[in-house]
Amino acid sequence: MKKSIVFLLGFAIVSLFAAEQPALTVRFDQENGRIRKSLHGSNYMPSIIGANRDKDFQALRFTYCRTHDQALCNPGQRIVDTHFIFPREDADAADPKNYYFAATDHLLNTLVRNGGAAYYRLGTSIENTAGTAHFNTLPVRDAEQYAKIFAGIIRHYNHSWNNGFEMKIPYWEIWGEPNNIPCLWAGTKEEFIQFFATVLEHLKAEFPDEKIGGPGLTWPDPEWINPLLAECKKRGVTPDFISFHTYVDKPEVMVQLVGDCRAILDAAGCQETEVHLNEWHYLRGKWAELTAETDDSAYDDLTRGVSGMWGIDSAAFNVAMVALFHDVPLDVACYYGFGMSGNAGTWGFYRHGRRKNKTFHSMKMIGEFVNTYERRVRCESALPGIYALAAFNADRSRGAILLSDYRSKLNRVKLRLAGLQEIRNLEIVRLDQNNDENKDTAEIKDGLLTLGKDNGDSAVWLIRFDVVP
Repeated sequence: MKKSIVFLLGFAIVSLFAAEQPALTVRFDQENGRIRKSLHGSNYMPSIIGANRDKDFQALRFTYCRTHDQALCNPGQRIVDTHFIFPREDADAADPKNYYFAATDHLLNTLVRNGGAAYYRLGTSIENTAGTAHFNTLPVRDAEQYAKIFAGIIRHYNHSWNNGFEMKIPYWEIWGEPNNIPCLWAGTKEEFIQFFATVLEHLKAEFPDEKIGGPGLTWPDPEWINPLLAECKKRGVTPDFISFHTYVDKPEVMVQLVGDCRAILDAAGCQETEVHLNEWHYLRGKWAELTAETDDSAYDDLTRGVSGMWGIDSAAFNVAMVALFHDVPLDVACYYGFGMSGNAGTWGFYRHGRRKNKTFHSMKMIGEFVNTYERRVRCESALPGIYALAAFNADRSRGAILLSDYRSKLNRVKLRLAGLQEIRNLEIVRLDQNNDENKDTAEIKDGLLTLGKDNGDSAVWLIRFDVVP
């Protein structure tokens, strides 16, 4: 009994100490590189069917929007996927009449009109057909022919061919998740590697200045990356980027996988090849839980609950990851979702209809931060679960802190603001399970900013202020 009392007393003292010490020190006198807009990308873009959500999309201010799964987000449209644009694989790839671009033109022009830039995935969306039947993910019969078709798509959107455009699409990704067999590649690893290398060789010969890579692996698996790089090297080409995906609820896992991918590339002599995490999302538990038959209360917990896909844990995780991305060798990051339509499932920004969930608000806060502030300063977290970005605008007249409390269990969060003489016009907005970017107040005393909370759940704050010259 005495040992239990001592343990509980010790735990209480530690918890009290954690609550009272600064959870974060922001050193405004130590610049730490630049805020990188390329880490705020998505797989979302305005849909061309259903309700108009252009204003919602504009508020998110995504830098790049990957085109994967857009055929699923715009049902009934012949859009983006190669078999929709070029339905006869054996037709003449040099003949403009064999391409159908109209729907994809409309989609990408809608994106550009709303301030986004496409990150184009060449190939197919996921094919979740029942049983063993697969159609669009079958191995390509003629890789050289498919490379010519891909070239026609690139030529149309970036080089004006076939009544096309000069969209300056920055990245062209060959396929996606070929190791997700058979839903995205119904062949062998060896077949895919030969296909990828053949396509890359052809495309780089015609478009040496375009950034072309892939293949959007479900994780940075060296058993796929190394032989793929070796085959490309035999042909005298190197991917401009290697892309992969991760769905977890542990920030350290995602960070580790980024480092693993960079290490694989460096060891293979591909130091100039970029690392792209072009699908990422909070996922508690396992994929199967999201599709399993559950009762209403279990479904509500998986979606609306604090730790659900639409809840505050998911939102705080988003901010935590964008903060961490700035400290790892990651070049591009694209959050995954299922379009901007109202029927967006568990991956979307809406609960039902037009009602926004917590992930929408977190991405909106991130979008404002990365597009307003440039000159990053050093943040030092003292407690688990506390993540932040802090920065000044270009002329240092205004500063901001984007703070995530991800499952810290604190009831209040203290920040030490170091290196600031004086600030004015302090503005604070809070996102938590009960508040959606609501205005908040806080006390600054002796260089400490204390942020209150309703409870020990996760929370996100965007803190803005003017700097006194």
